[in-house]
Amino acid sequence: MAGRYDIAPNGIQNGAINMEDIVSIIFSYNSIKGEQNYNEVMDINANDAINMIDIVICLNISIVLQQNTLNEIIL
Repeated sequence: MAGRYDIAPNGIQNGAINMEDIVSIIFSYNSIKGEQNYNEVMDINANDAINMIDIVICLNISIVLQQNTLNEIIL
């Protein structure tokens, strides 16, 4: 599940959703399609704007993945 949401600002995914991904979104934060700072890769929900929703989606996916990992360890 990490694949789509594991942002690769340098073209290389690290196989995890973590603060590196959040920081990558922040660099394009508050931009819209057509602006110089807009980066389509950071627009997680593909609404042509990079905003708090993109950060929250990334954080939520990270929490789900962490919970799944913990469940696998416990079970």
